[in-house]
Amino acid sequence: MKVGSSPIRAFTLLESLLTLGITLFLLTLLSVGIGEVYRTFEKNLFYIRFEHFYTESQTLAWARQESTQLYVQEGRIIGPEGELELPEGLELVSNFQLDLDSKGNHTGLSRIVFRDQASGKTIHYQARIGNGILQRTEE
Repeated sequence: MKVGSSPIRAFTLLESLLTLGITLFLLTLLSVGIGEVYRTFEKNLFYIRFEHFYTESQTLAWARQESTQLYVQEGRIIGPEGELELPEGLELVSNFQLDLDSKGNHTGLSRIVFRDQASGKTIHYQARIGNGILQRTEE
């Protein structure tokens, strides 16, 4: 046996390129799947944050004993203490303005409708008259 020779042979250039191509293809498939899961998670998290934002606005109106508003401006929902941005791929079907009285109750019958552009789902929020609790329906 010669010094420096080994029974293990290296990949040829063609085998190396083929291995690299297959690896990149699999990584691309995996990243597309993970990206879609991330966008879905981000949209669901937005709905939870929106419901919390609405409830927090009600609490602030009650605590301060003054009426307040939630409204939409340029893809953001603006309230008494901050704003909430719509995630990419989610659109607000119609502009709205929610008036909350000094007791935190919703005064009006406006309906908030979000549409997911990727899946085509529509999420409706309607405040119950009297107690101001949001009722969510999905189509």
